[in-house]
Amino acid sequence: MFSLNLNDIQLFLSVVEFNGITAAANHHNINKSKVSRRITALEHSIGMRLINRGTGGIKLTNDGRKFVKQYQMLFKQLALAEEGILDHKNQLSGKLQVSLPLNLSNIVGDLISDFCFQYPQIEVNCELVGQSDSFGIKDFDVAFLVNRSELPDGDYIARKLATFKCGLFASPEFLSNYPSITQIDQLSSIPCLCTSNSQQYYFTKGKQIHSVTVSGHFYIDSSAALLKAALKGLGVIRLPEFVAADKVKIGHLEPLNLDMPSQDYQLYIAYKERVLMSAKTRAFIDFFLTLKDKPWQTKSHDD
Repeated sequence: MFSLNLNDIQLFLSVVEFNGITAAANHHNINKSKVSRRITALEHSIGMRLINRGTGGIKLTNDGRKFVKQYQMLFKQLALAEEGILDHKNQLSGKLQVSLPLNLSNIVGDLISDFCFQYPQIEVNCELVGQSDSFGIKDFDVAFLVNRSELPDGDYIARKLATFKCGLFASPEFLSNYPSITQIDQLSSIPCLCTSNSQQYYFTKGKQIHSVTVSGHFYIDSSAALLKAALKGLGVIRLPEFVAADKVKIGHLEPLNLDMPSQDYQLYIAYKERVLMSAKTRAFIDFFLTLKDKPWQTKSHDD
């Protein structure tokens, strides 16, 4: 007796729904080759070919049509069962484990408090994490991930929430002592502010990425504390432009005009690959995917 992977079945149904592996991969934000491998694994597990692949796209086999009909009905029944159990937001309850990036904890944390106001029976436990080369979401239900480029493949599905334009800023008092900062190479010899595990500033020139190792005399894993340090004149700080906008407007910070722009950052919301996602997790993800008032799209933000 073979054991079926429900996630692979749902992925196969998506391939059928979107009429192609590429379209399904784009919808789920996963690699095309990964989708193809999982469909092949599903076919091997059940011992039958479900689709024929060709230059004209995919075509269901006779077994594939029967398989789709059977499992589409099954997933519809499961969805109806879930809706019947929890069909109102006030009935949603339980705990959610969420990870937040240190450098955006204030902004994302504010939005999570809005979610908690709407869903008072859900307990959201947040853990702050630093920038890491590992993007697995471990024991979290949901993880907010920040990266300078596209995320690598992993044991999760990731949806992009925003792209942050970033810049370098410093107080007028600081710049009075360093009045001629115009080259990114100069940053290695002046005080800069950063977290304890990230002493690199990244810049772009065309498609090339340039990094500068920076240093200073104040390191802390708190975006709010780093901003306050910059306002006191302790060094240059790298910030999303929307975070710095208010401080620039009132003259407390000034942007540095360098020979290369800072590299953008991407913010993702990621969750584990699973078919039967809990209603509270789905509500949390949908809350962020359907935000109308996005702080990163406003011209100013008080961080």
